[in-house]
Amino acid sequence: MRGRCSFQADANAIFALSHNIVNNPDITSIVPTTTSLLHLNAGQAELVLAPQIGGSIVAYRDLRRGETVNWLRPVPMDAVTAGAVSAMASFPLVPWSSRLRNGTFMFEGRQITLPPNSPSSPHAIHGIGRYKPWQIVHATPSSALLRYEHVPDAWPFSFVTEQEFALNEHELSIVLRVRNTGDQTMPAGIGHHPYFPRNAHTTLTTSVGQAWFNDQEVMPLYIAPHPAASELAHGTRVDDHVLDNVFLDWSHHAVIHWPDQARFLTMHTDTPFDYVVLYSPSGVDWFCVEPVSNTTDCFNLMSQYPRHEVGGTLLQPGQELAARVSLRTEFHEDRR
Repeated sequence: MRGRCSFQADANAIFALSHNIVNNPDITSIVPTTTSLLHLNAGQAELVLAPQIGGSIVAYRDLRRGETVNWLRPVPMDAVTAGAVSAMASFPLVPWSSRLRNGTFMFEGRQITLPPNSPSSPHAIHGIGRYKPWQIVHATPSSALLRYEHVPDAWPFSFVTEQEFALNEHELSIVLRVRNTGDQTMPAGIGHHPYFPRNAHTTLTTSVGQAWFNDQEVMPLYIAPHPAASELAHGTRVDDHVLDNVFLDWSHHAVIHWPDQARFLTMHTDTPFDYVVLYSPSGVDWFCVEPVSNTTDCFNLMSQYPRHEVGGTLLQPGQELAARVSLRTEFHEDRR
């Protein structure tokens, strides 16, 4: 029922692995669990969360004149059934974002090695949180608090991470936080990974500084001005650029425009979401604008580059890292 939060578990959302999923190269992005969905509503806006699938977002949409308007990419039900977190509309990146080279880094005199996320790549990517079931701490018709508590394993640090979702008719707010609950210093970074729908008309406007350029494995090589930066500042068609870069000196602000659909989405973030990953591969109907607090392989690069070029932080016991991202939606006719 609209205007109510609800838990939805049905026969179609029971975890099952088909032959295709078993043979998918992203098999480690499968979260084996029975899936319950949490629905939040505010006016015509709806947010659907999958706490058991890495605390991910399944849908953020409006019901407008009887039609569904997706602000994030639509997720097929079979992906939910399979627990395929990489197919969700967005998911949290914690306690780091992007890749760690060969899943290995040195920290305070010891080597930490994490398993790769895919047989096709040796690197560990996008943290731990998206592969774990999150608990619902509380929920109202238009808000929810999800939590995951980490017990040391290959990642040898204890932490608690939370996502606080607040929905109103025209805006979704997400606060992501991680707190060091152990007795030793912990390296940390956070981010969110929203996928936005795109077509030939979709534009992106945002102000960025220099970018990290990558090798063929999307690992960082050097920092330099990016030729797309000036076009992004004035607004450019997403289809005109193939991007997979971390940008520095981000303005914490981005506007996505679907002119053929007469609608906008504006993203605002807080520090420490000081970097943005722009990911727009060719031949797909989505793209990503990812607010993050660290660059790719930051735990290995911290000792080689100034902190503002790689991000990340060191959390002392009891310390917390937190940031907010908001997605504000608007239709042309509402501006009149």
